[in-house]
Amino acid sequence: MSYSRSVVSALFFAFVFSVPVVTAASAQEAGPEGPPSRIKNYGTWSTRCLTNPQNQKDVCHAFVEIERSLSGDDADKKARVLLLNIGYHPKGEGMLVVALAPLGVVLPVGIGYQVDDGSKFGGPFAFCVPYGCQSDLLLDEQKLEEIKNGKVLKVFFTGIRQGNVEIPVGLDGITAALGALPKP
Repeated sequence: MSYSRSVVSALFFAFVFSVPVVTAASAQEAGPEGPPSRIKNYGTWSTRCLTNPQNQKDVCHAFVEIERSLSGDDADKKARVLLLNIGYHPKGEGMLVVALAPLGVVLPVGIGYQVDDGSKFGGPFAFCVPYGCQSDLLLDEQKLEEIKNGKVLKVFFTGIRQGNVEIPVGLDGITAALGALPKP
């Protein structure tokens, strides 16, 4: 991917995914973060659509958020450890998987994926913002089919404090969620 395509996709997905993850109950309400989003659930995965205020077209993606309970005095609270989004590239060049990992990841190592026991693939982190570090990877048709037909997507990264991290993400509902996305 060329530098300009990388910047365009990073900025596009930063805009689309900058709206904080909301619950289905609050999905129809606009908040100070931006326009209202519409969320539909498909098993483990959901879809979120926002209306682009510039052209009034829907921008949609499939997503899953993985949270873990905190420990100690904050045991009743949860923290996001991974946000995965899959959607059409803004220029129609296929589908991108965009991951938002927590701050404190080792950037040069990048992020890795593995569907079930298949081959591993991955890419670099593009940038970090106050709520996490983003990686975006264009999926080829083979990887996309593996994801649609798989049971578990394992996500790998290295944390400064945690060392090697592996997060299993269920793929039930991903085929329906991706099928519900409007094509660009």
